[in-house]
Amino acid sequence: AWLEDEFVRDDYRLSLPDDIAPGAYRIAVGLYDVGTGRRLPVYDGRRHRLADDRLLLNLPVVVQP
Repeated sequence: AWLEDEFVRDDYRLSLPDDIAPGAYRIAVGLYDVGTGRRLPVYDGRRHRLADDRLLLNLPVVVQP
């Protein structure tokens, strides 16, 4: 179990289509209980619960030759 105020870093590789257009994209991130499949509550840095228990992240995409 995580401790209160504990920071956990978990890196993931995201595969994108070869023909994706450059620009700003949004992805939603949530956590689930592995035993029940239920979504876990997600809070911001001020301890406010986030809508739909998910974190929305901006993902800039740059296409390189």
